[in-house]
Amino acid sequence: MVHYKLPPQRIDFQPSTLWALNSINSVGVGAGPAAAGVSTFDLVNRVTRRAHRLAVYAAGASKGPPKMSVSATIYSWSEYAYFKTTKPVSFKDFDGATVAIDDASLIYDWTVVSFPFAEPIKISGWALAVPGVSSMGGPAEVLYSDGKPLGDVTFEIQINIPINPFELKYRIVQQNDQTVYRIPSDLLFDFNEYDLKLKTHRRAQEILMMIGSELSNTAPEFNFLVVGHTDSMGTAHYNKQLSKKRAETVAKWLIDHAYVKPDRLKTEGRGFDEPVESNATTEGRQANRRVEVFGLRVNLWKQR
Repeated sequence: MVHYKLPPQRIDFQPSTLWALNSINSVGVGAGPAAAGVSTFDLVNRVTRRAHRLAVYAAGASKGPPKMSVSATIYSWSEYAYFKTTKPVSFKDFDGATVAIDDASLIYDWTVVSFPFAEPIKISGWALAVPGVSSMGGPAEVLYSDGKPLGDVTFEIQINIPINPFELKYRIVQQNDQTVYRIPSDLLFDFNEYDLKLKTHRRAQEILMMIGSELSNTAPEFNFLVVGHTDSMGTAHYNKQLSKKRAETVAKWLIDHAYVKPDRLKTEGRGFDEPVESNATTEGRQANRRVEVFGLRVNLWKQR
């Protein structure tokens, strides 16, 4: 078995039903009726935008006339095949899964790959490893890498944001040289707490994933500032501390899930100093309790 190139990140264990697959290379050998080979694919989670290599160690029965045959596809590339799984799965579910690879043409112009939790996936422009073998199967291994797809993939985000302005949602505000992602604190945290309530509020993780995906695709001339805000209830000192801890929690989540590198991110807590609505109403206080993620040009970011 091939050793992992890099250890998996937490985000690699995030489940999804939306995936993409493409072939990279293959090598195989046939001796008499037996055949074996290793095929490598690029496997992409289309929600988290993470990708890793998937090696399939397959065996099968040779039907061709040669008693001994060897073949290798050094590099083969076509369009990604998009597929859905029958249940939410993560990269760890592909690791160790039994995979079937079937040749679908006498001239090897496309191949069908089957996982136990998805409909068969048709990949064009690729050949099986061993001549004369129409079907092979065996265990898969995820070879964790830097998480970047090898080719161009169309991504999707599974998210459902409510329309009511006083329900929990997030907003994107464009201001000159900065983009602000504004998240209501009530979505992420319980009252007076600064630990994320991901287990009790599914939308919290969806929003963080959405924002994380946006940040990971931001141009390198932008860095990020996470700022916590509160309403006017309580003392200034307490609210400054709470807002700072909440900003640090969001920043840590983005770093731990490999959306942002630590050297591109800073945090601040501003308490109730910068309200966006009046603190005299329930709705206004709810709007003021928020975490904002700023995308700033590097020259402005360095001044913070």
